[in-house]
Amino acid sequence: WIQKLGYDYFIFDYRGYGKSQGEPSPRGTVEDGHAALRWAHKKNPKVPLIVVGQSLGGAIAMRTVADLKNEVPVKLVVADSTFHSYQEIGRKTLAKFWLTWLLQPLAYVLLSDHYAPGKRIAEISPSKIIVVHGTKDSAIPFSMGKRIFEIAKDPKDFWEVKDGSHIDFTWRIPEGYRDRLIKEFDTAAALK
Repeated sequence: WIQKLGYDYFIFDYRGYGKSQGEPSPRGTVEDGHAALRWAHKKNPKVPLIVVGQSLGGAIAMRTVADLKNEVPVKLVVADSTFHSYQEIGRKTLAKFWLTWLLQPLAYVLLSDHYAPGKRIAEISPSKIIVVHGTKDSAIPFSMGKRIFEIAKDPKDFWEVKDGSHIDFTWRIPEGYRDRLIKEFDTAAALK
């Protein structure tokens, strides 16, 4: 539906996902994000870039944009149903089940936040960030979207998707969200 409105888009799989070879790792997925963003900018250096990332892709998108902000100009970042910390999402995942509840501290021992976007989210500014999160997301808690918004600097916006699940704001509950997203795309594309 985005292409029908005149926008080009580029989607890629991180190593170990989809049809991409290799083993995923936080470092590897960030390197893949860097390569993808650099490729898109090199392909059309005069076209304003908008980066949309969902779930793990949102964490990678935020980190990538912050890392490359002086190299690749990005006008807008949309972070949907994502997280700021591998350790925190690991802990919250372990806390969901009674069998793993006692293992929560292991998240801080076994997972590293070295490639997490958390401490770098504020660096996305002056590019605008829109944080989108469903109130009924069972994969990544709604509170994590709120935390990303708290860390981000202006310009920023938070879209609370009432009764929204994981990464479904444009297809399960599209009323208004698609139009709102395209309006933001149009504004970002008009920025010089």
